[in-house]
Amino acid sequence: SKKSKPAPAKKIKPTSHPRFRRKFGGHSGNGPVLATSISPQGDWIATSGDDAQLRIVRTGGTTAEKNIFLKTDVAPANEPRRKNDRVRSVSWAADNRTVVCAIETGDYGSEVAFYRMRKKRDAAAGAEFPYELIELSKHRFSVDSKLENLSSCLVDRSAHVGTTKEDLANAAFSLILTSGVSHGTADVSCAVAWNGKTGSTMGSAKLGRGAGAAGERLRLSSDGEFVCGRCGASSTEMKIYRVKRKRVKGEVNPVFDKLVLAGVITCRAKIADVDFLTRESGDDLRVCDKIVACCVNGDVMVWDVSGQKPEKLCVADGPCLGVSESPPVEIVASGDGKRVAVATRDSGLHLFTYSDEDHSIRLDFSIERAHSLGVACMEFCPTSSDVLYTLGDASKEVFSWNV
Repeated sequence: SKKSKPAPAKKIKPTSHPRFRRKFGGHSGNGPVLATSISPQGDWIATSGDDAQLRIVRTGGTTAEKNIFLKTDVAPANEPRRKNDRVRSVSWAADNRTVVCAIETGDYGSEVAFYRMRKKRDAAAGAEFPYELIELSKHRFSVDSKLENLSSCLVDRSAHVGTTKEDLANAAFSLILTSGVSHGTADVSCAVAWNGKTGSTMGSAKLGRGAGAAGERLRLSSDGEFVCGRCGASSTEMKIYRVKRKRVKGEVNPVFDKLVLAGVITCRAKIADVDFLTRESGDDLRVCDKIVACCVNGDVMVWDVSGQKPEKLCVADGPCLGVSESPPVEIVASGDGKRVAVATRDSGLHLFTYSDEDHSIRLDFSIERAHSLGVACMEFCPTSSDVLYTLGDASKEVFSWNV
């Protein structure tokens, strides 16, 4: 007699998982959401995508509650929406109310634009959502002089944030970092530093070369000391740059000077992604002197980049992760440097704990099939290492998880 086939494993919807918290959506058109960013205080999530829209939603509440949001098209003020506009990247400034967007504008080139969330002047007392989103149009600038395409942008959040308008302006515009393919090259990615106040370039550095260069994204340490590219499995090496600053008369904080090569990390397999680990260093100061990296062979490792040469501290290898046939594609560290999340090609999420005392990293648990087509990007809540946000690949859905 023929042996009966075992019943197929029952697929569990991500929204039915016990660690699932909330679903965010709402973008129009057929294209996917391309980028997300959580505000420094953890109370807002900004999303952007193929529909040329920037949307901001509260992170609190549940999926069942009404999504009250702010949205705007990213065409310049008083101009009609431009065909083929895409918002490739979004990043919150330290003031918790300014969002910087990397806009790919098709025939118009690529631009960086600034949007600010503020209370409506005519908002009624006790209004449920008394906010509006405006563009700071004087600060929009083109990156075409340095980059042929624009992959990502980041805002330096390490500057002092005070209560005056000048303090807030400095926090939002002091240093903008962008990445993309440099002019005259087909496969060399480049990081370019810009003065957000004037839109002028202040320095640049080569990140990598290869098939993944066009989509190279950036990581900037939370203390503003280091920057690197996110390799995208294009190389076994990764360059780490130190952000050099200098004192300038009339400025409260040291200002950007140049990007200097701090070291090169070399792994036995191609590097899929990296992030910086943060640790407390007394007087409420946080220092980012370590990098956590994941490779296509399943290795998850931590490097010390504080010395003259990067030093490998520990490795959680592929068999521990269990991803020999489904390699890592994304990695992200929590704001306190104690939690690490790795996304694999099979849509799995793998949560690790890192100990700075004995330099060890261990796998805690995994979530299978977090999204139907894969995970495009992830971010921990800046104020809690217990909440993780994930964007589905080729999707309009952003999920939050209890981790």
